[in-house]
Amino acid sequence: MAINITLIGLYLGIANRWGYDSIHYYIPFYEGDTSRKFEPGFTLLVYILRTIGIPSELFPVITILITTWLSFIAILKLTNEYVQTTIIAFCLTSMISFMYLYMGGMRQAISFSFILLSIAYQSRNASIKSFITIIIAISLHFSALIFLVMPIWRRLDFHKKYIIILLSLIFALASEYIVGFVLKALPPGSVFANKIIRAFEYSDRNNEHAIYIYKFLYSSIFVFILLFLLDKTIKNKSASLILEYALLAYVFSAILFFTKESSIRYLFVVNVFLIPFYIMSIEHVFVKTQRRVILLLIVIIFMLYGVISHNWLSELVTRFI
Repeated sequence: MAINITLIGLYLGIANRWGYDSIHYYIPFYEGDTSRKFEPGFTLLVYILRTIGIPSELFPVITILITTWLSFIAILKLTNEYVQTTIIAFCLTSMISFMYLYMGGMRQAISFSFILLSIAYQSRNASIKSFITIIIAISLHFSALIFLVMPIWRRLDFHKKYIIILLSLIFALASEYIVGFVLKALPPGSVFANKIIRAFEYSDRNNEHAIYIYKFLYSSIFVFILLFLLDKTIKNKSASLILEYALLAYVFSAILFFTKESSIRYLFVVNVFLIPFYIMSIEHVFVKTQRRVILLLIVIIFMLYGVISHNWLSELVTRFI
């Protein structure tokens, strides 16, 4: 945990700023701006921190510490091993920190730390605790609602999941054309049509979304590697459970690809879940010397995703030139 706090401080020093949403929405909301409404759980968290006297400048720092601490506890429960937990926590802290600093994903990051905790309880057959933590996650960010369909998703056999994921990828790549065709067929001015147009317009305005296709395909590679090796690699039950959540999040990320903003947030979750899956799975696939090499590659791959995904190197260089 001390390493994670050090990493957070390092990223804060490099970035020297918070994400757009944190600056324009969350911190003003914390300071009393009521022009925007947020989920009840997040609103309650703000109220508690504000009541005990946490200043607005520290609000994002406190929430990121809560997020990484919950993630650490969840992974420790899943692995029962401190070495694995430390490596996974190192990767997760890096990705979560990037999300806070560049995506302003405060609500979603803390929400999905509760999802990780829910998975840990589920792996131990603590159904009530698992359900309660899912509800807490939903109260913090409504995107966690997708995991209510997890019982149905887990009942599907491998071939059905493979077909659904493959179709969702095809839909993602052709979504702008498909949604454009649907939009033309809808009555002009309808509520549904207006929401689609708004999603398209927002994606066009955000420069980050212009290169999103590369980030999506980058993650897709690792999802489909898993699908081809699924019946051979997964012997760890906790890892298998994490993978179920990752694949479901990927389906929603693909379906929402045309919106970019919603899709990229689910894609973040996919990568958060794939990190512990890969690290937990290699114990049963490779001998000890091979595991070290593969582990190093996994860390590099997902750290590289964090770097590519948020373009912090270019901003750092630009600031000092």
